[in-house]
Amino acid sequence: MKGLRPVNFSLNRRVSNIVVLALIFSFIYVMINREKVEHENFNNFKKFHFDLYGVGECKKYPMELVYDRKDWHDYEFMKKEAQRTGLGEQGAAVVLTDPNEIEKNKQLRKQEGFSALISDMIALNRSVPDTRPKSCMMKQYLKRLPTASVIIIFHNEYPSIVLRTVFSVYDRSPRELLKEIILVDDSSTRPELKEDFENHLRENFDDRVKLVRLEGRKGLIVTRMEGFKRATSEVVIFLDAHMEVNTNWLPPLLEPIAISPTTCTLPTIDTVSREDLNYHGGRPFRDLGMYDEGLEIWNGEQIELSLKLHLCGGNLVQVPCSRVSHFFKTITKSHKLAGADPTARNFKRVAEVWLDDYKQIMYDANPERFNVDPGDLTKQKYVREKLRCKPFQYFLEEICPEMYTQFFFQRDYPGFFAFGAIRSNEHPDLCMEYGDGKVKLLKCASDDLQKPNNRNQHFTFTWHKKLRLWYD
Repeated sequence: MKGLRPVNFSLNRRVSNIVVLALIFSFIYVMINREKVEHENFNNFKKFHFDLYGVGECKKYPMELVYDRKDWHDYEFMKKEAQRTGLGEQGAAVVLTDPNEIEKNKQLRKQEGFSALISDMIALNRSVPDTRPKSCMMKQYLKRLPTASVIIIFHNEYPSIVLRTVFSVYDRSPRELLKEIILVDDSSTRPELKEDFENHLRENFDDRVKLVRLEGRKGLIVTRMEGFKRATSEVVIFLDAHMEVNTNWLPPLLEPIAISPTTCTLPTIDTVSREDLNYHGGRPFRDLGMYDEGLEIWNGEQIELSLKLHLCGGNLVQVPCSRVSHFFKTITKSHKLAGADPTARNFKRVAEVWLDDYKQIMYDANPERFNVDPGDLTKQKYVREKLRCKPFQYFLEEICPEMYTQFFFQRDYPGFFAFGAIRSNEHPDLCMEYGDGKVKLLKCASDDLQKPNNRNQHFTFTWHKKLRLWYD
């Protein structure tokens, strides 16, 4: 692990005029890489797992070493970080006072969705506060852990945000565990992400940091898969390009996978303010059919993977001692896809494959939005059949039974007492309607009170005596 390096970075802030998409927050998934052809290291991991637990054909290590543990903290690096002072250090907020800087930051904020000038002013390798529970300082993890490839994808992201993500992973990950950081550029057009960006990577990192450029915009899922195909370690971690990992974040994520390769882990998420950059405090992936590559641009992939894990024999584990901050930007005009809803088709693909008869409830909540063609689902349905996955009913009964009462997924279950439109007895042509924060009596949208055509007239009344909009 490298020591403290002061970093100065100057950016050319020309803003591209093309319409781009913001790669909004997605869950961070840690997955086992088990591709035998493209990933020869699979056999190494299988051997590692057998060696570690004394099972299978390899029994090189005695059982007394199975739970041999280690303190993975880098105390020297932590001490240096704790001593750092300056703009934005220790994750502190930055407040601008110069009128020219305030105006410049205001303009950049409109373009980028966050205070980009402040991002350029603070160090790319800034220190952050240790937001973990105090007990995490005392925890030790297995000495033998699998290595990890960190996949970071981006499209026209602001350069200093991407580089700060790389610095945090590179500096705060044990060298023997971090095999590589693979940056996958989904056909960015920003000049700042071209030659200057590549030079910065070469000057500050060793050959474990790799940059892959894609020809033509591919979208979130395909771009992630391109990174996955190039990974050479036993475990693959997907990160957004606007994150900062915290102290000793990696060993806690890897240990549950070392113990059970059917496990998928995710860290606890902190946040970084877009205003002042204040830091607040499975089954193997390929066996699960990986991501549905029919999902376009972004959103829906986290739901699909979660359902696969829960219904097809995997585990999803949140790790409190692994902290990763996410930078939540606002969506600017340049981030929106004109004339399209990229998530509606994605959600419908997930619903058609995994929700069984319950999908109709989602469609009823917003018929117009989900009146889209989900595309060919043959491959996804084959994966579900091949893995002998449980029905969605199992998820509702065993994994998340509170969804019955909270989201009313089953109509004959006593999650609600009644549903439909609410009509006035005195004026039968008037129904209750909610809109703009107010409840009004307006003309009934349909004679069929159980299926009102106006979604703002469609209510549910629960056994807990709560009146809610059907789609709320």
